[in-house]
Amino acid sequence: MLSTTNSGVQGLTAPRIIAVLLLMICGGLSVQGQTIFGRISGTVKDSNGGAIPNANVTITNLATNIARTVTTNDEGFYTATNLPVGNYSLAAERTGFKHATQSGIAVTADARLTVDITLEPGQVTETVQITGVTGETVNTTSRRRRASMAIALTETFLLLMAVSTWTAGRMPRN
Repeated sequence: MLSTTNSGVQGLTAPRIIAVLLLMICGGLSVQGQTIFGRISGTVKDSNGGAIPNANVTITNLATNIARTVTTNDEGFYTATNLPVGNYSLAAERTGFKHATQSGIAVTADARLTVDITLEPGQVTETVQITGVTGETVNTTSRRRRASMAIALTETFLLLMAVSTWTAGRMPRN
């Protein structure tokens, strides 16, 4: 009596291939989310709460003295991305308003800080110093979301493996 043996190719069923591809994609997602830069964004408003468009916001790294200037949009919103980790000061100015500065802003890796500034009416030569910066860090939320996504993808992978094993056992063999 002749015995036939299966080659290892039968184990490569479509569900298993899909499961392996899914695992490879999931592994790439966790690497993609890591960064060494941070972001500062916020809104520049007047003392009545109205948005100030076209205000210049200068963000200065206190260790290197490198400054980046951005301009607010029509809603008074500004954003500065790809800021290296460090301590920063922020200055905002617009014609017809006093110059306002804020310091002690600590940017960490993958930080997303919100720093809103209020400009008071007056001459640009006058300066308003703001102390006690409390920027909100959205970073912890994004990390929790990534962790939840990783758990869901792992559960999906395990389910696919179980289905592929069950399907492989039920397939007719030639």
